[in-house]
Amino acid sequence: MNLIEKEFFSFKKRADFLAGFLGAAVLLAGTPGLAKSLTQKVTARFANIQLVVNDQVVKTSAEPFIYNGNVYAPVATVANALGIKQKRDNRTPAVRCSTSTASPLSADSTRPHPLPG
Repeated sequence: MNLIEKEFFSFKKRADFLAGFLGAAVLLAGTPGLAKSLTQKVTARFANIQLVVNDQVVKTSAEPFIYNGNVYAPVATVANALGIKQKRDNRTPAVRCSTSTASPLSADSTRPHPLPG
């Protein structure tokens, strides 16, 4: 192999490495943003949690569960039981809730309240 061929193959190896490195960097840089919009595995605890509104047990289509100290329940079921209008907005995505007498939420009411144990 002459000097020109050695230089060409050396350059080719560096170019291939750089292209691979940049490709991996682009893929990995986009991963955190994509992960949230895809799926995530979680460990939840089911504890036969009942939804009770005004001393009446509310039937749910999906069993409420506990994850990271917060109780998760079907929004539509909870909103309907409380007389709150709700609509799923797939464009945003969001769940939009409204009442006839809207009042601003306090900072405390928007924070999750962990369950004991």
